[in-house]
Amino acid sequence: MFTRRQFLSAASASLVIPNSASAARSEEEDALIERAMTGIDPEQFLDAHVHVVGVGQGATGCAVHPNMMDLWGHPMNWIRFRFYAHASGVDDLDRIDESYLEMLRDRTNALPQGGRSLLMAFDQVHDEQGVARPEDTIFHVPNSHMFRAVQSAPNFLACASVHPYRTDAVDALHQAADQGAIAVKWLPNAMWIDPASPRCDKAYAVMAERGLTLISHGGEEQAVPSPDTQEYGNPLRLRRALDAGVKVVVAHCASHGKSLDLDQPSPEPHPAFQLFLRMMDDPQYQGRLYGEISAILLLNRVRNVAPTLLRRTDLHPRLIHGSDYPIPGVDPLINLFQLWAMGLIRWEDRVPISRLFERNPILGDFVLKRVLTVDGGPPTGFPPSVFCPGPEVFPRLSEPA
Repeated sequence: MFTRRQFLSAASASLVIPNSASAARSEEEDALIERAMTGIDPEQFLDAHVHVVGVGQGATGCAVHPNMMDLWGHPMNWIRFRFYAHASGVDDLDRIDESYLEMLRDRTNALPQGGRSLLMAFDQVHDEQGVARPEDTIFHVPNSHMFRAVQSAPNFLACASVHPYRTDAVDALHQAADQGAIAVKWLPNAMWIDPASPRCDKAYAVMAERGLTLISHGGEEQAVPSPDTQEYGNPLRLRRALDAGVKVVVAHCASHGKSLDLDQPSPEPHPAFQLFLRMMDDPQYQGRLYGEISAILLLNRVRNVAPTLLRRTDLHPRLIHGSDYPIPGVDPLINLFQLWAMGLIRWEDRVPISRLFERNPILGDFVLKRVLTVDGGPPTGFPPSVFCPGPEVFPRLSEPA
């Protein structure tokens, strides 16, 4: 199995990968970007899934679990953290909080498609009594740091994160809305949130009242270890939010792992993606339920997901783009040889796509999704509407800044 870098080495012995980010773009790269930009309104473009990361340097309030820094005791977590840091372009871990945002601003400012990026906070784990559990929290990005990051660049929008079990959840959600948040981020598996629990009802009431869209992870979670709470990622558990009038975006379209089919008398595990499609096909959720397409091209989930979503043109008006940055910068996760073998990209596009990823993973992710092909059709990828969502998905976008 080839990584992007190994694939390029095999395909073009003269290509020097380490310099590709700073070298002038080739004609092939520019042609791909031009194709990708067809029909895209740069002012309306939105990357709806961008992470903020930090370890607490400079009193940011961010934190990562000590296991992520423990090479000898937890080597896999140590490696995982450094993969993410490298993917974000951060080499100096002694100033990661500042360097991460610097690189993110540079990369978003350099995007030909312009537009906006939705920056995500990430709340701590809380138990059923609403008590914070920092010892069980893998990483934490407080709303305060996310809002400071948003204020640092005009192309950043705010996505708060408030655990619904918090005793101050109602006040915290109102405060986030007052500060300009347009959405709320949950990763139920890692945060210990059961979206089907009555404990979430007060939070749902505020989200519906203030027009805060809930962006919630769907399916199994792998980036953040969650061994005992994977079922909380079951997309069917988000029905409670939808029934409360909340607009819900299912991150990654629940494209990985299995969840219990709660509609059966004796629930059995089914692909979470199929449960997500069942919800999308339910007429009562038209106008409230959406899918977000980050991670659907990763090598461990693309086969059973991307071709289906490309063919389901009836769902395209309810799909939105997210990069899940910095994940697209983790080289082995997107395998261009696999995508070509599946007929999802053209052979002649593989090298310029890889160069774009090396240059800027946010750019590479966008272009790749726009030049996909399926069933022998033209390489048109997902339509422009996926990349330019409006108030129908995020009601607060229509409010004055």
